[in-house]
Amino acid sequence: MIKNATAPLPVIAIMAVIPLFYFPAVGAEDAIYSCVKIDKNTGKPKSGQSMRYADAEGECNKNEAEISWSVVGPAGPKGDTGPEGPPGPKGDAGEQGLTGLPGAPGTSCSVQQIDSSAVITCEDGTSAAIASAGTVVSYPEGLLGKVDPTIYSTGDVVVVDAAGTVLAKARGVDDQKYVVALPPTTNDFDFWSAAIANGIDNSLVFGSSQPHPFRYLEGGCQGPRFLSSGGEVSWDDQTGQYFVLEQHPQDQILFRSEKSGAFVDASGVVVSTGQCVDREIISTGSLAIPYYPAPEILNAVYPVHAEQLP
Repeated sequence: MIKNATAPLPVIAIMAVIPLFYFPAVGAEDAIYSCVKIDKNTGKPKSGQSMRYADAEGECNKNEAEISWSVVGPAGPKGDTGPEGPPGPKGDAGEQGLTGLPGAPGTSCSVQQIDSSAVITCEDGTSAAIASAGTVVSYPEGLLGKVDPTIYSTGDVVVVDAAGTVLAKARGVDDQKYVVALPPTTNDFDFWSAAIANGIDNSLVFGSSQPHPFRYLEGGCQGPRFLSSGGEVSWDDQTGQYFVLEQHPQDQILFRSEKSGAFVDASGVVVSTGQCVDREIISTGSLAIPYYPAPEILNAVYPVHAEQLP
């Protein structure tokens, strides 16, 4: 701000001659004041004149113009919002609320069983009936007793021969015949089912647990054998051969002859392979693959029995 001057003073030219070692006085209005001489002829501040600083407003001489600067600059732009502060402490518990109004008085009711229904009658004159399918009867209840702790085995049940050799995992027993699960050699079956029995002549029998027919593409049971049951060991006691399937049969095939396979009955008796029958059969089937039982089974010592592993 310039006083006693008819034209504005170039601020940059004047400030260039301000001594840097001097800190100007700050007035009551937070402004900086200084004085500069005026040319009598032009009434303007003389070019190239140095300024002197005034301690307050109105201290300049008559031949000087007063110049002032605001100490506080213009307000800057609004800053970014700061991060959210941490939660404040939990406030004090409020005062207990007012006690509510008392409720309406209740009505006394009674229940009476009439035939197979329950009739409810209340003092206010209302009533209701609950139908029932019949009369409610309380039956006497028994009591549970106590049993002493007992340790017993829970492992696999296995078939063991007289020499103590574990032959196979048992799936069931029917008199003298044990139905066993043999480890398969393919990934298509969980196991192959077969039978190990104590024979009637004090010998062991290994064979099929039930009859499985062998089927043929030609009459007279000639050519390759086919089976329709995948998870069982099939047995031809006339040739002493055992057969299995590599995978579950899926192909629909026209067969022209068949004969039933041998199996072991519950008493350990071998029911031999049946006679060939020529007839047309449409059924699923797959080629039978020869199966060779483990030596431990073929050389097992009579008799066999079941045991449960720990």
